[in-house]
Amino acid sequence: MSHTYRLAAQLQALAIDNVELRVFGTHRIASPQAGLITTARHRLRDGQHDVLVVARDDATHVLASAVASTPINGGVIDSHIAQFRSAGLLWKRAITPPAHWWQRSTANPAQSETVPRNRIGFTAAGTAEYFLNHDWVAGRDPHNAHWSLSSWTPARGLHVLLANVDIDAATRHAVTVETQAASVA
Repeated sequence: MSHTYRLAAQLQALAIDNVELRVFGTHRIASPQAGLITTARHRLRDGQHDVLVVARDDATHVLASAVASTPINGGVIDSHIAQFRSAGLLWKRAITPPAHWWQRSTANPAQSETVPRNRIGFTAAGTAEYFLNHDWVAGRDPHNAHWSLSSWTPARGLHVLLANVDIDAATRHAVTVETQAASVA
């Protein structure tokens, strides 16, 4: 399985469904896709009941994961995709890229851009550091999100690779860039 974002979205739904179950510890749950081992880990932490749902392949290689949490006495459920894969890249949830990403070049630190407001997205490390984020707006169909893919290297700083594309186009492009970089090296 080379691209697991949709699997991660399915795991997020499972995490939401399981967060209010009053069971604790780690146990197997029904997998959203055949042939995968899916587990849920329930725990109490900081007044919250958290559940982490993880899907692995037969080799126990993590393919995707998602988290949901709610206050112990009930309340709003918070959830998010924690990680997913695109070929050899592992995408992990992150908030706003580090400040050094906004610096154009290590050779000329005076050239920089304004750091944008906090955005939640995903990072992956390969021959460059990648940042993937979307323009999600409350009330909009999540299938209509527009994604942006940026990369950062010490030599080039941060630059946008693609904008206003779907998740598949963005992750395919990152994998293509990685493949090209590997063939040059």
